[in-house]
Amino acid sequence: MTKLTGVSVQVDGTSAKHVFDSDELMSGLYKVIGTDIVQVVSFNDELEMWVDEEGALKPGRVVNKWLTSLNQALNGATYEVYGIGVFLGGSDDEGMCVGLSPSQVDALLS
Repeated sequence: MTKLTGVSVQVDGTSAKHVFDSDELMSGLYKVIGTDIVQVVSFNDELEMWVDEEGALKPGRVVNKWLTSLNQALNGATYEVYGIGVFLGGSDDEGMCVGLSPSQVDALLS
């Protein structure tokens, strides 16, 4: 079992480091994000963001302005991101998720 490091970003912009077991990645993401269905947003081969796929439809969910701005700047996206997002380090050659590098973790936590 491989350990994957990710960083979550709350709607207020605060961030936290998480370590996920590769065998339980999806259930870990569901728990951190607070959902049962996620969507991945790829920025490049080494950075992706996991968010609540149905966040805009859930009562009480708040726009995450930090993640929305980042997604617009890097992807040209025109939609808003709701709730908590989790960053991971993209996928390997077999399509499996990889964790963030130590420098990516430091950058996202600062």
